[in-house]
Amino acid sequence: METEDNLEHLHQEGLRMLRSPITPLAALVAVAALTLAGCAGDDPAPSPSTSASPTPVASASPGPTSDIEPGILETDPGPDPTFAPHMAAQDLLIWNRGLGPLSVGNLPPEDNPGAAMIAYFPSFCGTTTDPVFDNKGRWAPYGYDDSDVDLAGNPVTPFSIDADDAAVHRIDVWGVGPRTGQGIGLGSTLSELQAAYTRTLVGPVRGLISSAWIVEDGRGSLVFETATYRAGFTDTWMSPGDEEMVVMIRILHPEYPADFTVLDGGVRAGSC
Repeated sequence: METEDNLEHLHQEGLRMLRSPITPLAALVAVAALTLAGCAGDDPAPSPSTSASPTPVASASPGPTSDIEPGILETDPGPDPTFAPHMAAQDLLIWNRGLGPLSVGNLPPEDNPGAAMIAYFPSFCGTTTDPVFDNKGRWAPYGYDDSDVDLAGNPVTPFSIDADDAAVHRIDVWGVGPRTGQGIGLGSTLSELQAAYTRTLVGPVRGLISSAWIVEDGRGSLVFETATYRAGFTDTWMSPGDEEMVVMIRILHPEYPADFTVLDGGVRAGSC
C-alpha cells in the first residue's frame, strides 16, 4: 500500500513539472545578427512567417554576452496610434510596431500603412548590368534623403529598412529626429532610457563595444544600442567621460531575435 502511494505521488509530481510555465529568459536565448542581403549577393532573409530561420551574421569576433534580467511583456499595449502617410523625420514616432506609419509585420510593403515612406529601387546595390551579383534591388526610404542629422551632426537619411515582397522585417533609426513616446532617441543617456522603461526594459546584451537593451510586446521589439566613449568608434560624437548613450535603435518583427549588437561589426538594415 505504501508503494502504491509513493508511485501516485511521483506521478502527480511529474505532471506538475510538465505543466510548469517557461521562464521569460528562455525566450531570449537566440543570439543572432540579422541580415537580409549582403553585397556579396546573399539572398534576402525569409519572411518570419516561413519556416526558414534568419541567417546570422558571420563575424570573427565573439558574439555578445547577456546579463538579461526578465522584463515585463506588455501583452495588451492598447490601440495603435494613427499617423499621416508620409511624415517629416522629426515627427516620426518610434514604437514597437514601427516608425510612424511604417510597420514591421506580415504585410507586403505595398500594403503597409507606411507604404508612402518607402519604394523599391532595382539598382540600389549596383547598376542593372552589374555582373557581380544579381540581388541589387532593395526596399529603401523614399523622400527622406539627408532629411535629418546623425549624432555627429552630419546630414543623414533618418532610417533604413530590411524588407522583401512579404513584409518589412526590420527598421534601423539613424537620425536624431525620431523619438519614442517617452522621448527616447539617439543621444539619450542610458539613465534616461532606464527611467523611461523602468518596468519593461530587458538587458543588457553585451557586445564588444556596445550593449543592447530590449523593450518588447506582441507587436514587435524595440532595441536600443548604447555605448560609451571609445576612440575609433564613438569619438566622432562623444567625449571622454560622457555618460553611456543610445547610439542606434532597431525596430524588429516580433518573431525575430532581438539580442544582438551592430556597432561592433554587425550588419545594418538595408546593407548591400
